[in-house]
Amino acid sequence: LTIGDLQLEYSLPDLVQKGAGDFLGTVKARNVDIVVTPRDRPKPKRDAKLRRPLVEEINRVLTTPGLYSRRLEIENLNLRVERPGESLVIRGLDALFDPERPGYLRADRIEIPGFAAWENVAGTTSYEDRRIVISDLRLDDQLVIEELQFDPRQRAVGGGETDAQLALFGGSLHAHLKTAKLAEGEFDTDLTAEAQGINVQELARYFRLPKIPVRTLESMKLQFSGNPERPRTWDA
Repeated sequence: LTIGDLQLEYSLPDLVQKGAGDFLGTVKARNVDIVVTPRDRPKPKRDAKLRRPLVEEINRVLTTPGLYSRRLEIENLNLRVERPGESLVIRGLDALFDPERPGYLRADRIEIPGFAAWENVAGTTSYEDRRIVISDLRLDDQLVIEELQFDPRQRAVGGGETDAQLALFGGSLHAHLKTAKLAEGEFDTDLTAEAQGINVQELARYFRLPKIPVRTLESMKLQFSGNPERPRTWDA
């Protein structure tokens, strides 16, 4: 990890009074290079009782305190995660999340194993009340993130909310995910999704999936609630 310049503004009184999720002010970083090379070693056996539930993992990401500073500016971030035979690469990432003016999210190149490489990716951002909104993020002609929202306003009590609207393969997909912590180890999840007019064969080719004997997904609606780790709580 190398960082050319890093500027942090924070408030110790806010840390004491409001907690870790509200003490960061401005975070500004320039010329950041991150290279991750996983060690080649046997994976330890995991006790099923110690495994973190999926919904807890999702909730942890949505409520990460450091994710929600009051203002975030990144210039030229480069990330490379190396694995045998494949690498995840983000090159030339610039981002601005500012509560007082429109921002941006740009990258020269994004490479994700199993996907086509995306170049000159660009979209706009807004950041009112620490609510992250990314709009018109065009990955390529077949995959556009029209709007992606992360709402962290319930993170203090272990909750988070995400909403996504995509245009893909001739159709559209809208999904909304809400997580809430009920008690220690107990979580509730609400997921709704609606898709229309998606060319499934083009999608399969794009993501290198086995051939699917259906051409078009004309319409799909999904509603799910409950704890994904506890089937007896499911309602769908």
